Amino acid sequence: MTTKTISDWLSTTIASDLSVTCKLGYPAFDRPDIAAGAYLRFRQSDPIVGERVSATVDRFTRAFDVMVITASEVALLAKIDLMEAMVIARTAATISGTKRKIAWDTIERADNPYETEAMRYAAQTTVFVR
Repeated sequence: MTTKTISDWLSTTIASDLSVTCKLGYPAFDRPDIAAGAYLRFRQSDPIVGERVSATVDRFTRAFDVMVITASEVALLAKIDLMEAMVIARTAATISGTKRKIAWDTIERADNPYETEAMRYAAQTTVFVR
């Protein structure tokens, strides 16, 4: 199993649980036209030794950042509720026939370093897959 397989599973899971379009990779935060939806980014493995996207997942935890962007504060609060339900429901998964443990970091409001309007209503978390 590779990190690509896990990211595909996460993308599909996020899209179905949150009813959003999930894109692999993060948006360009300084652009004013960031689309609402979810963004998934491969962050790291532990330990980071010769890491590449197609590396097999054997003994190490893989971390993925998830960012959800909405159009309003009310929509953001609704998506956060759905994210919390997803965190509770998704603690383990069978990905490509292999049992994996899923752990989630705290859901928090995403930083808006460029103060763009599109990033005003965004939440983020980190997913750990082992």
